[in-house]
Amino acid sequence: MNRRQITVLLALCSVAVMPASAVQPEQQGQADPAAPGAAPGSDLAGVDQAALERLRQAAETIKAAPAMSYRLRTTATGLLASGTPAVEFQVKLVRQGSGWKVRVSGEGKRRPAEEPQQVEAVFTDAQITWVDYAARTVSTKPIRTARGSTLQLVFAARLTELLAAEPFGRELAAGEIASLGQEEVDGTLCDIIAVRTRPKSSRTKWWISQADNFPRRVEKGIESASRGGSSTVELTGVQIGSAIPPEEFEVPTPEGFTRVDEGEQDPRPGTQIQQPATPAPTPPSDAPPTGEEDVSSDPVPAPDRPQPPPTVEPSAAPTPLDVELVDHKGVKVPLASLRGRPVVLVFVASWSLPSREAVVQAQSLAAYCVDSVPLLGAGVRERYPDRFAEFVTGNNGTFRVFPVGDAAARDLGVKVVPAVVLLDDQGVPRHTFEGIKPEQWKELPAMIERLGGPPAPAPAPSTPAADETPAPAQPPP
Repeated sequence: MNRRQITVLLALCSVAVMPASAVQPEQQGQADPAAPGAAPGSDLAGVDQAALERLRQAAETIKAAPAMSYRLRTTATGLLASGTPAVEFQVKLVRQGSGWKVRVSGEGKRRPAEEPQQVEAVFTDAQITWVDYAARTVSTKPIRTARGSTLQLVFAARLTELLAAEPFGRELAAGEIASLGQEEVDGTLCDIIAVRTRPKSSRTKWWISQADNFPRRVEKGIESASRGGSSTVELTGVQIGSAIPPEEFEVPTPEGFTRVDEGEQDPRPGTQIQQPATPAPTPPSDAPPTGEEDVSSDPVPAPDRPQPPPTVEPSAAPTPLDVELVDHKGVKVPLASLRGRPVVLVFVASWSLPSREAVVQAQSLAAYCVDSVPLLGAGVRERYPDRFAEFVTGNNGTFRVFPVGDAAARDLGVKVVPAVVLLDDQGVPRHTFEGIKPEQWKELPAMIERLGGPPAPAPAPSTPAADETPAPAQPPP
């Protein structure tokens, strides 16, 4: 017997005597830590009915709650560490109609190298009031026009899965749900539920308390054989249903501060707010002047008032446009070099709240396009182009990005972001979606197929509507 045969025999023997606790961690009540290099979601196979029921119980608990409060802390590791805000907030929520009124207070920082800043804000689905300690102002503005560094921290703490009109709507309709054992968090034993809402996307893990069916932790990550990262939200001191005095949702004006009120009346329960068909563009407060047309963030509609954005069809005799994108090193890439196949352009901006969800949606579309249809992300009015890639990867985007897309946006007539432009194989713009809404992303595969792309996936069975509104960073929460 040679040396190689002896080595193999010893390895087989070591496996044979390995204790069961070492090969079956989930049976011992431990979370599986997803080994590096493992196939994404290899632990997910179909829908575990017990796990689905735990999510359903959590959704019913949240939907029935008149008020909630908890401490919220965010952390990130690996690829997401540099682009994910770190916050520690006290969060209080009281139900208002079909939505929530939310109070956040605490401190946070957008990037690891920054100094923490104090945060005080109250918002609904229509408007937000917050304290800007640097400017010494207390501002009230409509959600659709409010922006700034403080608001990026506020909206980074929003758990849209909980605040949706139908909590866990997308998760309950997912095709992959599994139980990953149990773990104690914040002094309560939790069931760990893993969910993949879109094929080939990274999974999300939820720790659901057995005591009150409310989440105590959520972990989202990028899974890769070579590199990855995760962002985690911890919820502690959870109270459900306890009355919260109305004065807790007032933002007082500190001495020496100026009050700025540009807000709207909050909608009465059951009513709708009609948004302007073409909102006036408002440049971000921290965006540099360019002398070109402003490109502003599109209003984010509440879940109960869908407003489909317009689709711009080509003219009768369309012609290819000589559009160029510019990468972070200043290298120009003409789209003419991609002729012969359709191209998807996604215009987003790190200062635009709805652009965060647009990056998530674009990543799902990129999984459909694969390599047959280039999907390119272009930045608009970026003050720090070298950080644009961090913004995209921080929202789980792995597609190719070009931080300087202002000229291309202008040439294509894009005035509102997030926006998607579909070009045919000759470089002719065939469809444009400005201020693209969640429901419109579902239409894109069929349009791309008609332009020569891969076959669009079969429509999924109808399911209860879910809130797919971005964190108003998204606006809000």
